[in-house]
Amino acid sequence: MNVDDLLEILIQAPSVNPALTGAEDFSDSLGEGPVAEEIISILEKASIAYKTVPVSQDRYNVVAHIPRGAKADEKTILLSGHMDTYPPEKTGDGAFDAVRQNGLMYGRGSADTKGSIASMLHAFVEVSQLDHVRECYFVASVDEEFGLTGAMATGDMDIKVDLAITGEPTCFEIVTCQKGILRFHVRLAGAPCHGAYPNIGASAPMAVATFVRAIDDLNRDVLSSEAHPLLGTMTVTPTQILDKFSHMNLAHKFIDVNLDVRLNPGSTAASVSKLLDDYLTQHTDLKFSIHDPYFYSPPNEADRSNALVQELAAAIEREADTCILGHFQYGSEAGYLKNIASAAIVFGPGDPKFSHAMGECIPIVDLMTASTIYQNLLTSE
Repeated sequence: MNVDDLLEILIQAPSVNPALTGAEDFSDSLGEGPVAEEIISILEKASIAYKTVPVSQDRYNVVAHIPRGAKADEKTILLSGHMDTYPPEKTGDGAFDAVRQNGLMYGRGSADTKGSIASMLHAFVEVSQLDHVRECYFVASVDEEFGLTGAMATGDMDIKVDLAITGEPTCFEIVTCQKGILRFHVRLAGAPCHGAYPNIGASAPMAVATFVRAIDDLNRDVLSSEAHPLLGTMTVTPTQILDKFSHMNLAHKFIDVNLDVRLNPGSTAASVSKLLDDYLTQHTDLKFSIHDPYFYSPPNEADRSNALVQELAAAIEREADTCILGHFQYGSEAGYLKNIASAAIVFGPGDPKFSHAMGECIPIVDLMTASTIYQNLLTSE
């Protein structure tokens, strides 16, 4: 099967992440099940061994494995792509039709990231019977767009690989380092008061003002001096004030503030919590408690001199004429894949500007280019 025909099948199997805002408008298109079934069918026709790994109710990763060929080296490669997509911009816009026009394939998930899955799966099938195929895994994961629970499950697998690649549209750049994302609430306490009697003590809403100033000082005075050479500084950003308790004339004794932290490689959720706790304790009189994170995408950094990273770069340069080793400020599955890999990177066909966008598309020629690159990596001389 041609790689573009494979992508057409994947697009026509809708897999909207049910946890995302707007997903409720696509009740017939929720969950990764239909696209997982298509992937399993392709693996079975190619006689490639696979298993399903339950992640949550009715949602599972598909994990395929090819054993090392008789003439292959000892390297092990893992390719991973997420099956879930954002909902289309509106119902009835043909987002699941897989339209070909002017050398492009249009459809929800074409760029992010069914194009990567199609190229990876095509390459996986093509090399499966070769005697110089390296031991390799292919993972089609769930829930990347919301909770990364599929990536967590992959990171918990009892395997060790030399290189893990998560497919995302990178314009054929190899993303070797990325910031992590940490989101949690800080609860601020104050004296409850009525608008008619505001002077009984510092209220929780007033504590918010002190807290936001302290976060600004933390970013400026502490974090700004600890820059990563590519990613810059870690940042802490208050994004929401969550007051579920107060009324129009009554300030409750608690207010929660949501924080979005972009952390650099070397930092962890625990180290960020300790940093914030220590800073607020030393520099303010606030009464606060830091809640456990409700979302965590770990940072990642791969050694750019790694032999397989360099081998991949050489393959990209041969097939796509140029290769850039890049970085980005947002999260990906790579932060969890590094748990089972000597190096984890992000790489794939397509342009990230089309991710989640109306008119999402990918150049069809890029699909075959990516498949050829993956095939080169999955085999040894």
